[in-house]
Amino acid sequence: MWCASGQTKFYRNSCVIHSFIYFFIHIYADELLRKLSKSGYGCHVGNTFFGCIMYADNLILLSPSFCALQYMIDICSDYATDHSLVFNVKKTVCTSVNRPKCSISGVPMDNDEINFTNYFKYLGVHLTVGSDISVDILPVRRKFFYSL
Repeated sequence: MWCASGQTKFYRNSCVIHSFIYFFIHIYADELLRKLSKSGYGCHVGNTFFGCIMYADNLILLSPSFCALQYMIDICSDYATDHSLVFNVKKTVCTSVNRPKCSISGVPMDNDEINFTNYFKYLGVHLTVGSDISVDILPVRRKFFYSL
């Protein structure tokens, strides 16, 4: 199962945003990543934790089961509450590779629900999920040809 979220904002003054991102990653994100790693939930390859992929303020949680994903989301939610941060549930999606046919419609987070989808965009890359994960290049190709 995957849960992906993120929102990127661009500012004209790159020095200020660079300093903010550096501060954010080294203070907030590093602590959150350590908490997720030490929790025991998420995907592991050998003894190496691969349950969380982060770039700037974009985050993907990887877990082998729905229950583990819910625990990881709860860790993120508690961390956000403790540090006055907000996860944008409207821009957050959840998906599953080989998702079993079940009645789960979404994943609860902070009195809201993260919806399931089979198609999402992460860092400009369109991903389609079914029995595997594939990259959909058609939107990028279309955008390129429209620009000519």
